[in-house]
Amino acid sequence: MKLITLKSVLPTIKKQFKKNPNNFEITISTWKQDRLIKINKNESVFNVQVDGYEHINSNDLSEKECLSIIKKSIKTEFPRSHKIHISIKDSL
Repeated sequence: MKLITLKSVLPTIKKQFKKNPNNFEITISTWKQDRLIKINKNESVFNVQVDGYEHINSNDLSEKECLSIIKKSIKTEFPRSHKIHISIKDSL
């Protein structure tokens, strides 16, 4: 897990989308790791799971829809956070 600033979360995710066209999993969590956003990519389909203040499971999303949900969820889940844990794992 890597600790990054809140402002660099979206650019990091977008960079990963372009860099890795294969399957992967990205987990974003708070410092205490009690709230998280998990993004899975299988083939060309994205799945987003939010577990914190809100509990959202969104499946079969396009890249644009996925980024939209992530932006909204970051504002809700990490309102006063400055540093965020991010983990990127390649799936088989």
